[in-house]
Amino acid sequence: FTYRPIEPSHPFLQMIAELEHTRITKTEIHLRNLGEKSVYDLVESTLNIDPKKARGMMPRTHEEMKFDNDERVEKCTSLKTLTHEICNITNGNPFFIKQQIIYWIGQGLLALDENDQWVWDIDKIRESNVLGDVVSMILEKIKMLPVSTQRVLTICACIGSKVDLDLLGLLFREMHLLNDKARGNEEVEEDAISVALQEMLLAYNEDRTEVAFVHDSIQSAAYSLLDPKKLA
Repeated sequence: FTYRPIEPSHPFLQMIAELEHTRITKTEIHLRNLGEKSVYDLVESTLNIDPKKARGMMPRTHEEMKFDNDERVEKCTSLKTLTHEICNITNGNPFFIKQQIIYWIGQGLLALDENDQWVWDIDKIRESNVLGDVVSMILEKIKMLPVSTQRVLTICACIGSKVDLDLLGLLFREMHLLNDKARGNEEVEEDAISVALQEMLLAYNEDRTEVAFVHDSIQSAAYSLLDPKKLA
């Protein structure tokens, strides 16, 4: 469920407590972070990369070095160094791996070339990792979204891990957060939520009456956008 400490009143823990009083057998499975080989396979599958065709700028090694005609560029046909860098940043957390890849693509650090093959510059990727952790990266990603979407996320972060859509709409109207005179608040709200869904920060429940944060780290990042003075 999560490695983070949670309150006993959390709905999931309450459900587990209720199961203790029934005849339903529950099995606890402790999931560990992925090892480097599994991360390699995940990256290869996610990006649909053919390891024999992938090329990234990578550190010099005698075994992997291959020069172009003018010997100015060193190319390598291995995903190992990219995978190693991802493991260093994400510690093998599958959600963080996916978010990191999405972030790099958005920043142009992972890109398709004219042959539709993924290319990257490992040195630039390392230079981009100045944020220190994935939560900070998610925060920077949120800051690049439309203001209305940022407001959706901060409101949701204040309410909890999941939010009723009717309540969310009510807060928009009562707090006058959206003042787009060209469009109605409902239209702006729908667009704002749509962006959060497309960026895989929020997800609908089954009957589409609620939205929920895909990961508690996203909620933490969105909450950190709030002015501390306004929280006092």
